[in-house]
Amino acid sequence: MHFPLLTIFITFVIATNIAIKMSKSKNKNTVDDFWEKESKANSSRKKDINSLDYIKVPVDKLPLNMENNSEIDNIKTTIIELTDKTILNLTGISNTELKMEYGPANLQFLIEADENFTTLVRLLNALGDRFYQAGRLDECRKILEYAVFIGTDISISYETLANCYKDMDLEDKIPELIRQAKTLNSLSRAKIIRTLKSSIGEKEDFDTD
Repeated sequence: MHFPLLTIFITFVIATNIAIKMSKSKNKNTVDDFWEKESKANSSRKKDINSLDYIKVPVDKLPLNMENNSEIDNIKTTIIELTDKTILNLTGISNTELKMEYGPANLQFLIEADENFTTLVRLLNALGDRFYQAGRLDECRKILEYAVFIGTDISISYETLANCYKDMDLEDKIPELIRQAKTLNSLSRAKIIRTLKSSIGEKEDFDTD
């Protein structure tokens, strides 16, 4: 009577061991692939990066002022300081991929340019939010539209802009916002699309292409 249970137990142990070995083998292959790519990336030649899509902030065209608001003044000052720095949107591109494409000699420069982009879109998000909270909808719209134009992947920026459109009776602009979100190379892409679709009552689907 005990043999079926023993057989089941032995089968379970064997299956578990096989699964563990397969997992270890898969992980080893993944690690090996990573180091192979790293090796190739580290030996890549330095390439010309002058033609990359550098971002120049049009501070003269963006609303950066709010009367008697020191927080807005500080954001404005930092944004203006960024105009003297190199800014690149490299969201979703790994350091290994950057080295492979442009050579390891350019890596630090590219990392700093991407960090400047991250700082910029965070500042734009904060500025747009402050304008929205103050009921300055036109300023909010202009700031966040620019953030979306340069490829921000901050989900709350899209949500705030969608709310701004609705408050301004510009809800027909949200579908275009969804199309722009679909071009993002970011882990937050799917969440942004879901949020925007929900804002106009569009049903969720699994196709975010």
